[in-house]
Amino acid sequence: MIRRLAAVLVTGGALTIAAPSAHADTLNCLAPVTAVQNLNNQAVRYDQAGNTASAAGADAGATYYENQARPACYYNPAVPYSAYQDAISAFTYVDAAHAANNAGNAAAALSDGQTAASYLSAAVALLNRAP
Repeated sequence: MIRRLAAVLVTGGALTIAAPSAHADTLNCLAPVTAVQNLNNQAVRYDQAGNTASAAGADAGATYYENQARPACYYNPAVPYSAYQDAISAFTYVDAAHAANNAGNAAAALSDGQTAASYLSAAVALLNRAP
């Protein structure tokens, strides 16, 4: 193997060693956070219409993806810590919106969902810019 490498280098060949892309690691975090964002946005629309049952269902789906996002983002050195912080803050509000929807309180759920949307937008923007 070393002789072949030396032969390639001596004959002017180029050797490229490709390391895994840091952005590919970031995508492991981005995918579930984006899923939470999409489901949270859906829940907000349901809350605006006063449909707490459907909003609670969307929030439950968001919770599923939260559980995937937490380890995918936290244990990932390619993920900016500020993106992780924004995502975790958003998850807190998504969970609060879910509880409010389960209680039939669309106004509180809407407020929490909209706050979560702000944090999720920030997290997704940071993850999209990550290397």
